Amino acid sequence: MFRYYDEYNQAQSCQPLSISDFLRQPYGELSGWFNEYVKYGGLSEVHDIVPYYELQEGTKLAEFAESEKVKLLNRIADGAFEYYCDINNLYNRKDVRRFFKALAKNTDDIISPYKLKVDLSTDESAGSALRDYTVKKYLELLCLNGLAYRVPIYDPKAGKQKLNMSKYYFADVGLAKAFKGVKLGRKQLYLSLICNELMSHEYPLFSALYATSERGEDKKTHRVTKSVDFIVVDNNTVVQAIQVLITDKVNEIKEAYHAMKLLGPDCRKTIVTMPDEKILTNIRLHCPEDVNIVDIITFFVA
Repeated sequence: MFRYYDEYNQAQSCQPLSISDFLRQPYGELSGWFNEYVKYGGLSEVHDIVPYYELQEGTKLAEFAESEKVKLLNRIADGAFEYYCDINNLYNRKDVRRFFKALAKNTDDIISPYKLKVDLSTDESAGSALRDYTVKKYLELLCLNGLAYRVPIYDPKAGKQKLNMSKYYFADVGLAKAFKGVKLGRKQLYLSLICNELMSHEYPLFSALYATSERGEDKKTHRVTKSVDFIVVDNNTVVQAIQVLITDKVNEIKEAYHAMKLLGPDCRKTIVTMPDEKILTNIRLHCPEDVNIVDIITFFVA
């Protein structure tokens, strides 16, 4: 849950619907509801303007509804930003906006306060330089205020978190797109949806990153970094792994599976991909039977 200022400058509370709850709607095709969520996120205030099934009635109604939804979503995003600044006594709005933009741009990237500070310092609109401490404070407050989720980086081999390394996802896809002002990449979008869904169920969620020793053609051993998009950990044991693939290239399929395979035979493995039958079929051809391969919509309704 997060708070924002409405058009009358009154503080309001807002709880985005998870995508699985949103897809349990009584009208229309699932793909239509999914695209609706992708466009505007899970804020019921936005979707209440005109329900999705009514948009099929006429082009003029659909165009009007889309315009009004975009306006309201942007207003809520701006209101959430202003409330975040006010409640935390942050007076340099320009620096905070730069921080929001940089964070949205780095969705699904491994972030440390130092890395984000460097990105901010190379921003064309950069003003004053931000210290590591300031960026760290902004990140902590963002999660504390319910505007974002922190996904720690976990080393399965060592059985511990990697300190000062995390990924961050805005708590609602619609908000992320509004804050950023540009369209999220497809993989960033899918990962944001999955993170929001798993966090809504309060899973102990991490992203796995660990090094393995492999031998190259020169017969010398070298270290290779493996990564898994999301893992669920129970008592220091990885019980579930989720990888997102938006391609059916063989090398990427094998790389994704190999990273999950190293987590152990008892770990439930899932690959989530686009709702495209050809891509689904090709991924299944190159993965063993112990991997559950589903499209993004099925993942949320199964």
